[in-house]
Amino acid sequence: MGMTTIDIALTNVDINQCDKGSEGKFQFEIFAGTHRCKNETTQCLPVTGLGFRAGSYKCVCRPGYYFPNVTSHAKYFNGSEIEAAAVEPSHRYYSNPDSFQCIKCQPGCDACVDDSPCIVTLNWPLRRALMGLTVVTILAAIGISAFILYFRELKVVKTASPHFLVIILAGCMLSYSEILVLYPEPQNTLCIVRLWFRHIGFGLGFTSLLLKTWRISVIFRVKSAQKIKLTDRHLLQRLAPILALYVVYLLAWSLAGPSHVVEMKMPGDLKFHECSFDWWDHAILIFETLFLFWGIHLCYNVRKAPSAFNESKFISWSIYNLTVVTFFLKITRYG
Repeated sequence: MGMTTIDIALTNVDINQCDKGSEGKFQFEIFAGTHRCKNETTQCLPVTGLGFRAGSYKCVCRPGYYFPNVTSHAKYFNGSEIEAAAVEPSHRYYSNPDSFQCIKCQPGCDACVDDSPCIVTLNWPLRRALMGLTVVTILAAIGISAFILYFRELKVVKTASPHFLVIILAGCMLSYSEILVLYPEPQNTLCIVRLWFRHIGFGLGFTSLLLKTWRISVIFRVKSAQKIKLTDRHLLQRLAPILALYVVYLLAWSLAGPSHVVEMKMPGDLKFHECSFDWWDHAILIFETLFLFWGIHLCYNVRKAPSAFNESKFISWSIYNLTVVTFFLKITRYG
């Protein structure tokens, strides 16, 4: 009879205490899952070459968390230190909820090395001030509308067509309401509502100004003795199809390719959210730009036309100002 013995130096055999499926191949998987990493914020990675002993791993931060010591070269917790802290008699340091834990990144960060923000910080005091100014402006427009309706028989009001004055103010109030919609954090529903406020407001206010200017232009260009009568009813009949065109376009836009919240990045990789812009925006922008140019053409034609209380002059200034502001905002937005 004979006996064969084999001596194995276990001190040279690595063990894997991390969860099954972790990196590396090991001869002994029976120790899998015995690590002491705190799984809420860290995950276990095995370390080879340390032999048959506990602590042959390191606890690295999970995505969305960062190592507390931001100046440390080694961005992980040593497994040997964790094992020693876990078996010490007092057991206090390991059981402390904050020990061997990574810190959560700032909101919006997929990965980080410190607590630096990843999302642009909104200037809420300025936003509140703008919202307050907008509310005051809307209330003033409502007050002016009430004044117009109450004194609609007054000569200066009656001459300027009270119905169209109220429609213009309604368009202005809708346009101002866009700022109120933009006050909170962007949402998909608010992105759609914003478009309706902006473009219906533009259609009501600007188109009414253009139609009043167009009426003056038609009357001023007549060379014959025949009198042309263009009442407010005639102008409303021309306003209706333009508004219908806006409504149909906005309905198609809202159903086929609605504006939605997208994530953008500034220099320095700071993120911010805004409503999306696509070819629907460009198409309606081209239409409104041509509309503005037509308005400037009308204003040029009536520059010498006599009108009661210089109404055509003030309408022309309004159209010029609107054109300049619109182009400035569009260039700033797409520049």
